[in-house]
Amino acid sequence: MKVITALTLSLVIYSSLSIGYGQISIPLLQNDLKCIPCKDLNAEEEDKIDLAFSAFFEDEQGREESLATLHEFANDSTFSKNARIVSLLKLIDLYAIEIVEENDVIYNLAQSELGYEDDIINEAEAEERIIHGKNGAEEICLLYAKAIMLSTTIETTKFLQKRRLDYIINSDLINEIYVNDFNKNFNDDNDYFPFEALSEINNNAIHQGIQHNFYSLAMNDFIETNYYPYNDYMGLSLGFTSIYGKDLWIGGEFSVDAVANKNPFQIINRLSSELNYRTSNMGVSYMKNLRTNTNDLAFFPSRITNLFFLNFNLLQFGFQWGDQFIDNSKYWFYRPEIGISYGIFSLTYGYNAMFNKSVRDLTEKSIVSFKISYPLIKVGR
Repeated sequence: MKVITALTLSLVIYSSLSIGYGQISIPLLQNDLKCIPCKDLNAEEEDKIDLAFSAFFEDEQGREESLATLHEFANDSTFSKNARIVSLLKLIDLYAIEIVEENDVIYNLAQSELGYEDDIINEAEAEERIIHGKNGAEEICLLYAKAIMLSTTIETTKFLQKRRLDYIINSDLINEIYVNDFNKNFNDDNDYFPFEALSEINNNAIHQGIQHNFYSLAMNDFIETNYYPYNDYMGLSLGFTSIYGKDLWIGGEFSVDAVANKNPFQIINRLSSELNYRTSNMGVSYMKNLRTNTNDLAFFPSRITNLFFLNFNLLQFGFQWGDQFIDNSKYWFYRPEIGISYGIFSLTYGYNAMFNKSVRDLTEKSIVSFKISYPLIKVGR
């Protein structure tokens, strides 16, 4: 009962901290791209759209029929406006995520095989890639424009604008046309489009007579929704941590984390195909042994918290003190850990190596750690 009470209390404190910070609100619970029009579909419309969408994956004939049927639904005035919008969104997903490119059109530059190794294609091939990418993006943005025209609520309109902005940014479209239009080269310190300078870049594009409108579209969507489309960020992580060995230890952990995706459970980004990861730096944890009241303070300079389900911390050191030791001195240890992670959860095996041989029999050796943590306080965007 004591163990259950301690676990429950720790989880309640963790949840309270998460909710208590204004801008923090738990990132994994923030879903800016949750489909607003989907929730108002009637069962018949939803079944028809799902059937048409799934036909795409059957065979070549099913693929063509799927696209044609979804186009038909999007233009069918007997369908509700929300159903027509959802049909357009399904089309966009098929073009940008499943088809990616065909003939002289690239719908998603991030996943395109044409010029995949950008450093080995020549200037003419790079220009061809941009032209193909613009052709595809114009089609996708036209589908979004049709969906926005059908919208009957501000909430739906803003959702569609966020989705369009997400496409423009995370399909690498605006990255590549920016490099092409302004003859820019990214370096290690600036590896993607300078989003904060969007207004200035758009004005420069207009001044130079650049014909496409992707800069202005992105700027308009950002102003209207205040949605920041990049998923990666730095954050301060607070969490629950525990050790299971001869005894049960429970406590908390703090670290500064670099995260590739606001949604910790999304393994691969749907548009960019980038693998989600999370590294924790300057971490510190404190735990207490529930039986002996011994204290455990550990710290690490850097840890791979999540990389395709892997978790390993090879540079963890710390010390223990308390009634378990006769002289109440602090005894240092080295504790490497390796295991698996999924989202906010991790389960690892570790070996607790005490530097002082005289206390090794008093302490844990092989241990299993269970942790719940996530960067709740964003540093910057």
